[in-house]
Amino acid sequence: MTQYVGYLDAGQAMTADDILVPWNCNVSLCFNGTRLELIQYAPGGKTSATLWSQATPGGSRAVLQPDGDFQVLDAAGKLIWNTKTSGAGSRLVCAADGALALVGATGSVAWHPGGVAVAGSTGYLYRLFPGQQLDCTDVLWSANARYRLVMQPDGNLVQYANHGNTQQPLWSSATCQQGGQSAVMQADGNFVLYTAGGESNGSALWASHTSEHNQGETVLTLSDNGKLAVVRSGTEVWSSGSGQDDCTSYSPFLNAGQSLKVGDSLFAVNLGYSLTLQSDGELALYRFVSAPGACGETWQRLWAAGTVGRGASQAVMQDDGNFVVYDGANRPLWGAGSNNSASGNYLFLEDTGNLSVVNDGKTCWTSATTQAPQRIVGALLPACSLQVGDTLVSPNGLYRLTLTATGDVVWSVIEGDRQLWHSNTAGQGGHVLVMQTDGNLVLYSLGGEPRGHALWASHTSKYGCSALQAQDDGNLVLYDDCGNGKARWSSGTVQSSG
Repeated sequence: MTQYVGYLDAGQAMTADDILVPWNCNVSLCFNGTRLELIQYAPGGKTSATLWSQATPGGSRAVLQPDGDFQVLDAAGKLIWNTKTSGAGSRLVCAADGALALVGATGSVAWHPGGVAVAGSTGYLYRLFPGQQLDCTDVLWSANARYRLVMQPDGNLVQYANHGNTQQPLWSSATCQQGGQSAVMQADGNFVLYTAGGESNGSALWASHTSEHNQGETVLTLSDNGKLAVVRSGTEVWSSGSGQDDCTSYSPFLNAGQSLKVGDSLFAVNLGYSLTLQSDGELALYRFVSAPGACGETWQRLWAAGTVGRGASQAVMQDDGNFVVYDGANRPLWGAGSNNSASGNYLFLEDTGNLSVVNDGKTCWTSATTQAPQRIVGALLPACSLQVGDTLVSPNGLYRLTLTATGDVVWSVIEGDRQLWHSNTAGQGGHVLVMQTDGNLVLYSLGGEPRGHALWASHTSKYGCSALQAQDDGNLVLYDDCGNGKARWSSGTVQSSG
């Protein structure tokens, strides 16, 4: 089985049991040979809804042809079904909001199935040409489907980075609840957000201020590096400032010899926390605290090195194990005091919000910013994890899975704290339980999947996108197909109803 993430490019093909999923695995396009199905998954249980289905009897391959036609062929290469988009399509996109669309090179949707979750929305691929506009719920995608610009129902125009189960806001027009209806790429080169009535009769709420008649064609572009820009005859005349090409992002480690320059960031795997060397010289750790697209501040400061206004130019994870902020003359402004000649030194930003320097597997400095444990109801989805103290609770509130302070993973009845199953890993340094995207559920020591040691696993890596369900019957079950398919592992603890 092959799992494609985000999109299918021209020339790529799906064979029996292959799936196409977005970054958050909330939906998937599944091909089993006899049928193409777009399925939506319910995070709290194993039930799902079929958003679209197409019979393809005798199908062997579903291929996006170089000419842009998406076809299902039998073993002999005979056509069984197609989208009839020859010359119009260039990428089949599966979006986190349930949209499945074949997008053309000019940015317009060449085909999409009827009846999907976002029926009526329009998607554009990396360019918005003069005369085109984003209406409510319309989306401009980057070509690699990792970034998108959305005209939200609340009137805010927001650019997101899509990664894992998180959408990270990068820029917005700051027009929440002001009646924004459409964002128009005008013929005069200005990109404008209007209220009802649009360019003809609406009021402008925000603009790029790039009006310039007779100076060449002007387009709005969203690049694969996340940069949103208005470009006139090849020259950038406006940008959101959110492009990732001027800075580097690391996640979740900064290895010995690596450094953060001004504007660079270190992100936790869940994208809920970031360490940034700011333009004012401050090295600061932030927590993402508000919903994507919300107005106002979206990051809460948890810790800072106190280097603001002192000319900081880089924060270096040194070979000797010390993490130090230097100014432009290479003078130290702040240091973690973690000098250690041991090998394996790195800086680690955990999903709990804690920043630590690790020398040879041992923590020797920490920001002491671990946040309150999280409580997840229903299911642990792909790429999600439980840290020490976190719990996964059944929807009826009777059962919970906890990663305890001793490093043991315990499934129990909440009333009376009666244990039903455990990983038998107490005292072994269990630090994080990860629902990996390959389908394996693994308990790791400090450092997680990339660096930690596996202490326990469900041994289900061959099943791909899977989810762990905390069921109301007292059983803890891992299902394939992103939580909707067959049971591949369980605690075997179904409780009697009486």
